[in-house]
Amino acid sequence: MMCGQGNYNPSGKPIGIDQAAEAARNYVRDYDSRLVVTEVMEFAWNYYAEVDEEASGIHAMELVVDKSSGGVYPEQ
Repeated sequence: MMCGQGNYNPSGKPIGIDQAAEAARNYVRDYDSRLVVTEVMEFAWNYYAEVDEEASGIHAMELVVDKSSGGVYPEQ
């Protein structure tokens, strides 16, 4: 899915769900301050974050957070 993208994590230890949620919140804050991360789910190779418009509650997008690097990418 995202082979070769993101930052190398020299510790080799995957990030936790709290770190993934923070990475997603930082991405959303830099992208558009009107958006909010509403849910973060853990899967085998990555985390998945759902993002809504804060004022309306309308679903806006999904993000993928790489467990190895902490890199955040829009879901295709």
